[in-house]
Amino acid sequence: MKNAQLYYWAIVIAFSLGWFIHRQYQTSPPLPDPSPQAFQIPKISQHRWRQPLQAFNTPYLEQNNNLHRYMGKYSFSDSIFLSDDRLAWSAEEFLWLEKISKEENPASGLQIKVDTASLMTGRVNDKERAYIPAFIYNETLSDKFLIGMRWEPWSILEAKAPDGQWYPIQYYRPYDCATDMGYLKIAPQEFCVLSLPLFIGDYSTELRLRIDTGKQVLRSHTFKGRINKTQFEFSPINPIGQMLKGIPEQWRRKYFLGSSPMVLNRN
Repeated sequence: MKNAQLYYWAIVIAFSLGWFIHRQYQTSPPLPDPSPQAFQIPKISQHRWRQPLQAFNTPYLEQNNNLHRYMGKYSFSDSIFLSDDRLAWSAEEFLWLEKISKEENPASGLQIKVDTASLMTGRVNDKERAYIPAFIYNETLSDKFLIGMRWEPWSILEAKAPDGQWYPIQYYRPYDCATDMGYLKIAPQEFCVLSLPLFIGDYSTELRLRIDTGKQVLRSHTFKGRINKTQFEFSPINPIGQMLKGIPEQWRRKYFLGSSPMVLNRN
């Protein structure tokens, strides 16, 4: 009986010692290197609108400063909910200009996708208007910063004209005051949503979104749409068109984020 107990405890001690040695010398497998995930267009949901959405039947080249609407920032996901309220960049997300070195290119690596298969709603003059979403996303491993004014990225829409060239169909009124100018932080695996007006008109063509980041111009892929041919022109009663003809080209281009409209190229 005594020998059996000794044998039992010998087995227990040997097993415990073996387990302890195994734990001491066991090496954990190396963790996989982090790699960016590919962005996938999420499904968008909003509150139901009560009336048919009205597209934008715009007759002339128009100012964009308040037409493209920033709709919020999100982590990569399969679906998102967009509030009906306009969302401003929060204090945690917004950096003033002096926080970023002028030598840096803080938006390098950001990409754009426009989803023409999805329709969004937004209120303009108490009417439900039709928009399509543009996603500005970060697949890199570092934070990126998108510059904007009054919580809106610097952006306009361009369209391909009958001559095959690309021209802006919107202009961006530049500001001299930097009080409301700053950067939106877009961390790795994050994106923000910008709503673009859905146009209708007599001319079927291709469009693309143009964003000025302060150091470079980002362009979306091209997508099909309809506009009015007169959207390449200024309204005869719009004083901006006449004013732009009389200023140097380097200042004129600020209104078009580095581009130049067809109507001014003819002169």
